[in-house]
Amino acid sequence: MECTLEKRGDNTLAAVFISKDRICVLDMNREVSICNLDGTNIKKVTINKKGVNRIEMIYPAPMGKIIV
Repeated sequence: MECTLEKRGDNTLAAVFISKDRICVLDMNREVSICNLDGTNIKKVTINKKGVNRIEMIYPAPMGKIIV
């Protein structure tokens, strides 16, 4: 088995595991991406809430959810 590492960019602010094979990533554009471990995107969500100016971190929560 061969393992290779690839640097995709420095635009990630935070990343958390939401299941055993998926991670959730917060990028500089304040978009949350749910990805498989191989790097393929499953879903991308832009967080636009009235009164929320700056989202700096995400944290894991129970049942595959995140705290923003």
